[in-house]
Parts: sequence; C-alpha cells; structure tokens
Amino acid sequence: MKLKCVFFILFIAFTTMAMKAGNLPIPVSVNESITVTLFFPSEIKKVIEPAPNYKLEYDRNGKMATLVARKGAASNLTVITKNGYIFSFLLQYETEVDNFTYVLAEDQAIGKLNGSSVVELSGTNGDVTIQDEKPVDQEPIVQIEVTTSETSGSKENNDTDKEVGAELGPSAMATEETPENAGSSLYDSDREGYYRIFCENSYLQKSKFKKISNTVNLIGLQLNNIIKDHNDLHFVLEVKNNSWSDYKVKSLRFFIKSLEGSREIQVKDLFIYNLQESIAAHNSNHLVFVCKEFVLGEGQNIYVLLEEDGGRERSVMLSLTSQQIKHSR
Repeated sequence: MKLKCVFFILFIAFTTMAMKAGNLPIPVSVNESITVTLFFPSEIKKVIEPAPNYKLEYDRNGKMATLVARKGAASNLTVITKNGYIFSFLLQYETEVDNFTYVLAEDQAIGKLNGSSVVELSGTNGDVTIQDEKPVDQEPIVQIEVTTSETSGSKENNDTDKEVGAELGPSAMATEETPENAGSSLYDSDREGYYRIFCENSYLQKSKFKKISNTVNLIGLQLNNIIKDHNDLHFVLEVKNNSWSDYKVKSLRFFIKSLEGSREIQVKDLFIYNLQESIAAHNSNHLVFVCKEFVLGEGQNIYVLLEEDGGRERSVMLSLTSQQIKHSR
C-alpha cells in the first residue's frame, strides 16, 4: 500500500512539472469599463509592467491585482510571486469581457525560479535586478544592467555546417562581480528559463527598422529588433501570412555567406521563442531567434531563411548587412 502511495505521489509531481513546462501565457481580455481581478497563490514580489494603455494596480506583498485598459495594442504582463512562481499573461483590449476574475494556481505558472531567487526585468530599458529573498533589511546580492537597444519549443537545424560563436575577450575586472561575468543566477542555472522570460518581454515589440522585410507570395518576413544580452543576440521577427491558406513552417535558419562565395556558415540557435508550426491565413506570428554574438567579415551578410513545409514557392529570405546589425544594438 505504501509503495502504491509513493508511485502516486511521484506521478502527481511529474504531471505538475510537465504542465508547467508546457504552459503558455494566460490570455486576459480587458477594457476601460470592466475591472479584471487576479488572485495569486502567494504574495506578489516582482511585476514586469505591460504597455501604458493597461493599468495594473496591486498592493506590495499582497495576493490580489486589478486590471483596466484603454484601447490599444496587445501587451504582455509577467508577475513573479514570493515563492518564485512566474505567471505570464497576454493582455488584449476587447469591447466585451466575459471573465472578470482569475483565481490562479501554481500549476498555471510558466516556470519557477531556482531556490528563492527573484528576477526583475524592465521591458523598456533592459535593466535586470536579481536578488535573494532575504529579509527586507538585507542588501541584494547583485544588481545587473543589461545593455540593449530596447527593450515553444525551438526547431533544430539538422543541416548545421558550422557553429558561429562570440569573440569574447578577458574582463578587465575578472576578480570582481560585474554584469557580464556575474550574470544572473537564473541565466547561469536555468538558461532556457531565462531566455523564455527575456523573450516574453521583447517578442511583441514594434519594428524599429523601416525597410528590413521581404514578401514572397503574400508571406512576409520582417525584422523588428536586434537585442544584445549576455553575449547573445536576440533577433525579434514577425511572420505575416496575408494569403488565403495556412502556412506550415518547415524551418527557420540563419546562415552567413559571402556576397561572392557559395559556402554557407550555419548559425546555431540557442533558443527559438514562439515559432508556430502553422500560421493561419491572414494571421501573423511574432517570435525571437537567440544565438551567440558573432562578427561578420568583410563582404559577408547574414541571411534569415523561413522555409515552408512541402514546397519552396513561399519560402522567404532576409539579407542583413554588418552595418544593419551594428546600428541596431
């Protein structure tokens, strides 16, 4: 009997972890006349605020938050609770709101920070603050500023010829804790979890470039931003399907190629966020491609190729020069 109980407990624990690993942002509809209330399983410790047209109010160390909104684009909200659970929300303005109250459980979180660490990300300037959950009178362990220009499972590249990595030099402050060598505890201990949180707060950014896009047979591929963080590059992309049929994605890959040569140097992805397997007709897909920082040689460009499953007539490719990448950071 005891053995059966042990197996049952292990099964429940495994099922709970699997649910968290596959959780997506919780969609929340909100407007200016309906107040939506969120109840969390433990106290609210950190909040990554949504766009200005969404107003979030909560008491520090309280378990309840309220949301109202005025008309505007969709945005995202991330809340980290005292026990380290990370809750992600996709906020959308709607004239009609059906759900007024959300009572959240821990298994609805997209993940949990290791130990008792809590991460605070700012989606506007890229500041990251990391601290242990110690008593209020103690100082944070380390504060980090990640320099950026702004602020799912990934598809693997099976045809990788060569990985392109960052050219890193020794730090002048190797014996001290600095933003680059200290990093965040989450970045070091749970790289995928860190990427997920960072991408969650960047993938819906509007384009900061004017004409870095290409369209083939009503399928558009657009570069919205390039963000440098921890010697990684985050390419914020948008795929637009303006056709009358669904677009099934075969692969998304980056490669470096000389203008005069034929050899392709594949750029290995570290993480791909929110790339859909199929993009419905007249819909778009925002995503982030993360790779190690690289340096283009003279006469080299980097190419972004989105391939359609089952044919090449709607595959789309972008070409980026070293100047475009340099100016974006």
